[in-house]
Amino acid sequence: MSVNPLSKHIRTHKVCRNCEQGFMARKLQVFCSISCFRKHLGQGKIRRNRKTKLWPCLHCSKEYKRTSPRHKYCSMQCSTAAKTEGSIVSCHVCFKHFRTLNKSMRINNKHYCSRACFNNQGLANASVKLHKSSKYWKKLLDSAVCECGESRRFALDVHHKDSDRLNNHPDNLEVVCATCHRKRHLRLNKDGVLVYDVRVLTDPEIFKTL
Repeated sequence: MSVNPLSKHIRTHKVCRNCEQGFMARKLQVFCSISCFRKHLGQGKIRRNRKTKLWPCLHCSKEYKRTSPRHKYCSMQCSTAAKTEGSIVSCHVCFKHFRTLNKSMRINNKHYCSRACFNNQGLANASVKLHKSSKYWKKLLDSAVCECGESRRFALDVHHKDSDRLNNHPDNLEVVCATCHRKRHLRLNKDGVLVYDVRVLTDPEIFKTL
């Protein structure tokens, strides 16, 4: 009876990849024992080389190698401490550093130190466009009256004095009616006629004559 030379039961002489000692191995066996396989695996010769990057721990700020985006802490101790003590974060509005728990006030990964900062999130942020549906817009129009006497809320607008829509500081905002708002964005065209242009501000000499 002939024996298949490719059978897995046939043993051949091989050299272990870890200890480099000879042993009788099966067809696909490359280590002489399980201990040599584990030692070789710990050296990182078989494990895939993953791209690792240093990330700061959210609790102790220590840099560590993170192999998964789900890892946020450098150790189990920091993970447990963060759940009980909280982590140090920065307020999105006033940039104040404070310690917060995972269940604290957080919207779209933006932290707020108080309810006042959350309600006035457009107050100190100069890179956010002012929307009519925001609470900050509604707060500006509460009990506001235009210089011409218009007080109806649907007829009021918010004017940016420096014509920069991203600068929402209170000193740069002025509540006026729609007509007075257009008077603040006028320019002379080629025919010498005043036209409305939201990109420019009215010349002070022309504004006095209106």
